[in-house]
Amino acid sequence: NMVWKIIVMSIMYQVAFQYPAVKELSLSNKILTKITRDTFKESQQKHKLYLQDNNISTIEEGAFTGLESLEQLVLSSNKLTKLPNDIFSKLATLKYLNLCYNGLTTIPDGTFSDLTSLTSLDLSFNELKTLPDGIFSSLTSLTTLYLSENKLTTLPDGVFKGLTSLAQLHLSNNDLTTLPDGIFSGLTSLIQLHLSYNDLTTLPDGIFSDLTSLAYLFLDSNDLATLPDGIFSKLSSLDYLYLDSNNLTLLPDGIFSNLTSLTKLFLDSNNLATLPDGIFNNLTSLTRLDLDYNKLTTLPDGIFNNLTSLTRLDLDYNKLTTLPDGIFSGLTSLIQLHLSYNDLTTLPDGIFSDLTSLAYLFLDSNDLATLPDGIFSKLSSLDYLYLDSNNLTLLPDGIFSNLTSLTKLFLDSNNLATLPDGIFNNLTSLTRLDLDYNKLTTLPDGIFRSMTSLKNLFLQNNTLQEVPSDVCLYMPMLTELDLDGNNIPEIPAEYINDLTTIRAHAC
Repeated sequence: NMVWKIIVMSIMYQVAFQYPAVKELSLSNKILTKITRDTFKESQQKHKLYLQDNNISTIEEGAFTGLESLEQLVLSSNKLTKLPNDIFSKLATLKYLNLCYNGLTTIPDGTFSDLTSLTSLDLSFNELKTLPDGIFSSLTSLTTLYLSENKLTTLPDGVFKGLTSLAQLHLSNNDLTTLPDGIFSGLTSLIQLHLSYNDLTTLPDGIFSDLTSLAYLFLDSNDLATLPDGIFSKLSSLDYLYLDSNNLTLLPDGIFSNLTSLTKLFLDSNNLATLPDGIFNNLTSLTRLDLDYNKLTTLPDGIFNNLTSLTRLDLDYNKLTTLPDGIFSGLTSLIQLHLSYNDLTTLPDGIFSDLTSLAYLFLDSNDLATLPDGIFSKLSSLDYLYLDSNNLTLLPDGIFSNLTSLTKLFLDSNNLATLPDGIFNNLTSLTRLDLDYNKLTTLPDGIFRSMTSLKNLFLQNNTLQEVPSDVCLYMPMLTELDLDGNNIPEIPAEYINDLTTIRAHAC
């Protein structure tokens, strides 16, 4: 190892001293442990210097003196725990500085004072607990600042003051419990603000008031229980808002009323039991709304009616027992509707009538015993239908007759003892049908007659006594048939020959 180090260091010095015209130097070899003040003494014309993935624990003062044309300096993935005073002095042309994945615990005052051209600074994945006052005050050209994955508990007042060009600020995965008033004042160019995975319990009034260009706000995975009135009122450019994985129990009236540009709103994994009337009224640009993993028992009438651009609505894992008539009225753009893992016992007539674009409908893991006639009659675009893990005992005649685009139908884990004649007649596009874990003893003749596209048929764990006679006759595409856990004494040879996969181990 020592011989190899000597060889590498020798090459390094040759490049640095004998070939000063080389503009880019990469020494990412896990060999270097120290940078001395003489290492780059003769390399004044270097523009890019890559020193990542080494074992550098020491940088001598003046190590970068003379590199006055340097534009990129990468020191990531080393073993630096501290930096010498003025280590980056006179690097006035430096634009990119990466110090991530080290063990830095502090940064000396004035470390970045001369870096007036710097546009990107990465200090993520270090051990920083505090930041010196004014540490970034000279970085007027900075557009991206990474401070995520440190141990910051507080931020000094005004630490970001003067960063008028800043577009991205990453503070995720720290230990912040509060934010000082005015901490983001003047950041009128900020587009992304990342505050995820901290310990924030409250937000100061007006904390985001100056962020008029903000498009992405990440507040997820904190301990927020409430939001101040008007906290988002100035964020008219906001596109994505992440509030998931907090402890929110209620939302103030009008909290989202000025977010007319918002397209994604994540409120999942909170403790919301109710929603205020009209809370989403002005979100006419919204395409995705996540409300899953809350404690919602009811939904206010018309709560979603203005969301004409909505394509995905997540309401899984709540405590909904009923849905108000017309709750989905006007959602003509909706493609995915998630209602799994609730306590729904019935569905109102016509509840899905306006959902003419719907492709995915998740109704599994509820307590549905019956389905209203014609409940799916307007869903001609439906591709996937999940009705599994309910208490269905019968299916109304013609319940699926208009679902000509359906490719996947899940009816498993119900209490179906019989199927109506012709129940699947119009499902010519269906490729998968799950009927396992029911109470079927027989199947009507010709039940699969129209299923010319079916590839996978699951009938295991019923009480069938014979293989349906039309399995091979009408389903030329069938490759998988599961009959395991039935009372079938023998599988005819033609089934075994024609199918790629057949399971009947416990027949």
